[in-house]
Amino acid sequence: MRNVFDIDCFLATPLVGILRREDEFDYVGLVGALIEGGLSTVEISFTHPAAPRQLAGMVAAAQRRLNIGAGTVTTLERLAAAKAAGATFVVTPALDPEVAAATLGAKLPFFPGAYTPTEIMAAHRMGATMVKLFPAVTLGPAFLGQFKAALPEVRLLPTGGIACAKIPEWKRAGADGLGLGGSLFPESLITSANWSALSAHVRTFVSAWRDTPPS
Repeated sequence: MRNVFDIDCFLATPLVGILRREDEFDYVGLVGALIEGGLSTVEISFTHPAAPRQLAGMVAAAQRRLNIGAGTVTTLERLAAAKAAGATFVVTPALDPEVAAATLGAKLPFFPGAYTPTEIMAAHRMGATMVKLFPAVTLGPAFLGQFKAALPEVRLLPTGGIACAKIPEWKRAGADGLGLGGSLFPESLITSANWSALSAHVRTFVSAWRDTPPS
């Protein structure tokens, strides 16, 4: 039986950690640090050839204790590789109808990227689990707040350039979750395998989200 996406676990702490690395790392150590830090969901970016192997390694190490998916899925070939490696959800940088149809047809949770109101609504109507507002840093919380005021039913996952200190601002603006990349995964902590420090670092992000009341 293939792994499935635990939606309840995700919604309890809707933060997606985005891992983009070309080198090898200790899957078991990283998984342990993320779980200890309170993260439930991790995306492996498919921007390099090692991504399918890394995703499979993370899936094996997690033993269904994390939601592990594929990001930057821009082609059907990447989607096929992600599914074969055990991805439980799919993230795209933009709304590609072909990839969207295949992902939804496979009954995988789908987080498509969108930037304009028209793109956001198209992704929402297609059946997105959440719409990835990308790149969020160039739009800002004010854009999110104005959009959500008009269309509160559309679930948005701002992604791109979000620092820990900005998490409360985004949540108060109406974010339903956040995608967090380099700020969540300091290079030095992973390359040195300092898992206790990484766990503490991740916990600060999780706490920043949990401790901020919703808008």
